[in-house]
Amino acid sequence: MKAIMIIATMFLFGCASKEINLYGDAPKNDSEIAILDSSCDKKCEASIKESINVNDQEYQVGEIIVLSINGKYGTGTFYDDRGAFNATWDGAFKIKVNPGKQDILSKPNYYRAHPLMERKFSFEAEEGSQYFVGRLLILSGKSYDDSYAWTPVVMNKTTSSIIYPEGKPEWQGENIQSVPIYVPIVY
Repeated sequence: MKAIMIIATMFLFGCASKEINLYGDAPKNDSEIAILDSSCDKKCEASIKESINVNDQEYQVGEIIVLSINGKYGTGTFYDDRGAFNATWDGAFKIKVNPGKQDILSKPNYYRAHPLMERKFSFEAEEGSQYFVGRLLILSGKSYDDSYAWTPVVMNKTTSSIIYPEGKPEWQGENIQSVPIYVPIVY
């Protein structure tokens, strides 16, 4: 029994999301760096949808797979052979970076996403700020067998402001005819 508990603990904590340091070797205070993470609560979701002016029922805010930041790939190969920063257990991430321009290569964390559906985007990260880095997904029909489109989304959680996209989202997907459309809520 003791052995099973040890193995279960190793599995759980070995796969859990951990903080990743991309800012360098010297320890820094959170006020000197920027933090990119995958967590977005209901208030965060509502702010994103309101800022982009989309209907609450038609769009889904969720995670992305962060393949690389400023040309550096993550060490995990569960989502992509080149590497990714997401934890294998839940797809979560928390990445500490130097302030300034962040060039991110990503793809949607969505079970139907084509493996090559990647998106590169950039934004300026401010010192002392924490950012939700994720995606906005829209489906083109009333079932999950229909097509979808997505766009990356970045929200400064410190100031509650949308950083990316600036203006109208650029959708990427398969056979999307029009926006907005109906998206079912599945529990």
